[in-house]
Amino acid sequence: MLSKFTVIVPTYNEAENIEPLVRELERVLKEFNFNILFVDDNSPDGTAERVEALARHKRNISCLKRENKRGLSSAVLDGVMSCNSHFFAVIDGDLQHDTQLLPVMFDLMNEDKADLIIASRYISGGDISSWRLDRKFLSVLSNYFSSMVLKENLSDPMSGFFACKTKTFIRSAPQMSRIGFKVLFDYLISTDIELRITEIPLCFKSRNAGSSKLNISVAFDFLKLLLKGVIKTLNHRIMRS
Repeated sequence: MLSKFTVIVPTYNEAENIEPLVRELERVLKEFNFNILFVDDNSPDGTAERVEALARHKRNISCLKRENKRGLSSAVLDGVMSCNSHFFAVIDGDLQHDTQLLPVMFDLMNEDKADLIIASRYISGGDISSWRLDRKFLSVLSNYFSSMVLKENLSDPMSGFFACKTKTFIRSAPQMSRIGFKVLFDYLISTDIELRITEIPLCFKSRNAGSSKLNISVAFDFLKLLLKGVIKTLNHRIMRS
C-alpha cells in the first residue's frame, strides 16, 4: 500500500509558475497518493491567490500563506510541520527541478530504502550546464566548504530538491537555525540521527518565469550556517579527545 506524500513548494513571486508546476506534478505523480502544499511568503504578485484558486477545485492542493515571515528554510520547516503525510519532498516553484525524479524518490521512501534522498547536481548524470559561469563557481565552492563540516560523504549537501521522512525531519527541527535558503544543509548540520542517505542525479533546467532570489544576503546566511557547522564539528572533536 502506498503511503501519502506531500510535495512542499516554498514560493515568493512565482505566480506564473503555479499552474504549469501543478500540471507537471499531476502528470508524474498520477499513480501516487499525494498532496501539494505551497508555502508562500505573502508574494505581492498574487502567487497565493493563484494557488487558492486551484485549491477550490482540487482537494489535494493547499496554500500556507505567511504574512510576516520570509525565507526558504523557515518556509520549508513550517510546511513540514503542517503536512500530515509520512514523507515529504521539497521542490522549487520555478520548474528548474526535474519533477520526474519525484516518483523515484517516493518509491524509495515507500520501500523504506532511505531516510533522506537528495537530488544531486554533482554525481554522474547530474548537470548544471544551463547556469552562468559565476553561479557554477559559487555553487561548487559552497558545496566544497559545506562538505568539509559534514560527516557524511555527499556530493550535493546544498541541494534544494530532496525527500525525507516527516517524523525524522521534525525530530531535528528544534536544532535548526531556520535562516537562509539552504534548508537541507541546515538539517544535515543540525541532526544527530544516523541517516540512510541516497543521492540521485539531477539535471537542472532553466527558470520558466520570474527571477532568481539569489543576492548578497543569501551568501551571508550561508556563512552563518557554515559557522554553525564548523562549531558543531569542533565540539564533537573536543568531546572525543
